[in-house]
Amino acid sequence: MFSVKSFLFQAVSLWTLTAGQTCSDLNLTIYQDPADIISYQYKTGNYMACPAESQYYEYHPKVFGGYKGCVSEAGFYPCAQDNGGITNPYLYNKTLFNWNGTACLPTGYALENRTFNIGGGNPLDKFELAKRTGLNPTVSFPFVSGPYPSYSLGAGESTFDDTSSAKQKAYDLLTYMGGFKEADRSKWYVGWTEGAEQGIVFTIAGMALSIAQTTCNRNIFIFNEVPSYGHSISEAAVWVNRQNSSFYNSTECTCFANNSCKQPIVILSYVGWFPGNPLPVRTGGDGLNYTADSNSLASPWMETLVYPENPSGLLKTPVLPRASRRVCDGCYMWNMYMGANNFTYDGLTLPDCSSWAFAITKAVSASIRAGFVLFKKEGAGTNGTFPTAFTTVMNTQTSLVYGSYSQWSWMGQVQYWDIMMSRPWTDPTSWIGAYTVLMKEKWKALDDGFKDCPVVRLTNNNQNAYAFFVHKPAYQGIQLSTSGGNSLLWQQVLGVLSPTYFGTFKGADPKTYAPYEGAGTYDFTRVNLYRDVSVYKEIGRRAKIVCSNLDAKIGDFISVNQYVAANKKTTRALREKLEDPSHTMHHSKMMIMENHPDFTEAQAHRMAHSLHKSFEFDKIHDAECAPDFSMSCRVMVERKYGFGDF
Repeated sequence: MFSVKSFLFQAVSLWTLTAGQTCSDLNLTIYQDPADIISYQYKTGNYMACPAESQYYEYHPKVFGGYKGCVSEAGFYPCAQDNGGITNPYLYNKTLFNWNGTACLPTGYALENRTFNIGGGNPLDKFELAKRTGLNPTVSFPFVSGPYPSYSLGAGESTFDDTSSAKQKAYDLLTYMGGFKEADRSKWYVGWTEGAEQGIVFTIAGMALSIAQTTCNRNIFIFNEVPSYGHSISEAAVWVNRQNSSFYNSTECTCFANNSCKQPIVILSYVGWFPGNPLPVRTGGDGLNYTADSNSLASPWMETLVYPENPSGLLKTPVLPRASRRVCDGCYMWNMYMGANNFTYDGLTLPDCSSWAFAITKAVSASIRAGFVLFKKEGAGTNGTFPTAFTTVMNTQTSLVYGSYSQWSWMGQVQYWDIMMSRPWTDPTSWIGAYTVLMKEKWKALDDGFKDCPVVRLTNNNQNAYAFFVHKPAYQGIQLSTSGGNSLLWQQVLGVLSPTYFGTFKGADPKTYAPYEGAGTYDFTRVNLYRDVSVYKEIGRRAKIVCSNLDAKIGDFISVNQYVAANKKTTRALREKLEDPSHTMHHSKMMIMENHPDFTEAQAHRMAHSLHKSFEFDKIHDAECAPDFSMSCRVMVERKYGFGDF
């Protein structure tokens, strides 16, 4: 690669005027890859000016004093670091730099003793992927059309659609990775979304609407083999109830007696289930009881699958017998997350689903809100069928009042897919190939670090994008049931903020699942693998230290034995005192120091602070996110009430 500026200077300086010539006679043509030029201008790709998890940015003069330099990728906050922990009350600002209003000042902390926020799923692999692929990932949006966009969907699909070619390209991507077969292309419709989260909730609403239009059911139950990710099903119910005039109404329905069948009364509920337990039973809208695996069309059951699952990484097998009652989330159906099948689709039969929701999020950037839904054509155009009901939901939610889908969203996706597919995915310099190697390195760092650890066990090495840890029997029951949803063990001992993911069980008891060895709902920790690879190597290093010597400490954090002693003797008692408004953080701190003289004042303060903030978070979270406890609601609470960036 070469500098565009220096190239232009050299080209012009070598040209000299002859007698009678003027500068207007200069005709200089330069052919250069636009992606190279743009990457050079923005100091990214092969011209990256900032370290991992940061980017170069120039602020408006009225923002941060017009600062120019490295900022965090998440939040665009000044300084060359991820901003996780800068305003996070759980992490005590143990970051590399502090912004003092005019400059980034070193704090004295380094990789070896700083804190890490690994709570959500923010992809921060740009630095490594650009280096390993040599690519300058860039999309461009030429001004090609001025009218409102023209789209068609489902049974109404036609060639009078701006995205006819883009829809075929979407399926090309799926066959490129090996999950979907070319022979099945004609069986599917494609619809556009702003990410898999939106897409799967669209499909859940479409399935629920189909059930409400064809059966007596208004209490619709979503079967989930757990642990499993939680979507915003209360929002899906709102979309369904807007179509209440189309609901089924007949004498066999219990709602018929009070003339409520066509009222907006649909309620969606998750029902969690662990393998080895009896299948759950629920009462349908006709007054009859139905087991989850009922084949009856009158059943109140539907099923969702995240494939591979978040957080377990399992490639789950469907339980409901009818694919016409199942919608699937393909957010993680990228080869680098298919470790459960050796990172390929070879020999794998995908679940039979009525729809799949995909996004570019987990392969590139969560900032790019773009994705698509694949849904079966079978039954399209017939009232009450899933493809018809789904089309109704999606056409409503993507109308102009909600923001019609931008041309730039589908055009940008297509350009990025072309970048990905420019090399075979098995090539380690391709985007997916490089990402696969990178994920293997992260998994190895964690697996090596926690190998033979007496405290926790990694349950899912190499599977998906999340490491799912469970407390071993001797350490089960120590984690508080109210911890702000975060693991206090990881926070207080390892200096890492990561969630317990307690809502992932949806009412099912993990004690009934033999592989978890009697663990309870709060004996788990989910660690995302989207931070830079150096973070996981550092966590692995710390784990080796505290797992091999339970009295060892990382920096000024506490040891495993101190954590256990504090939780058994003090924090549970403190939890009860937090109900009393007169009990302050200072009272908690003094109680910890009195009961545990081996704690420093700073350590006691951190634990007291964490307990109080966690209690505060739990109250708000329970009030605003019940009964779904979806991840999107958790993120909203953290951002809205200042509990730290996610």
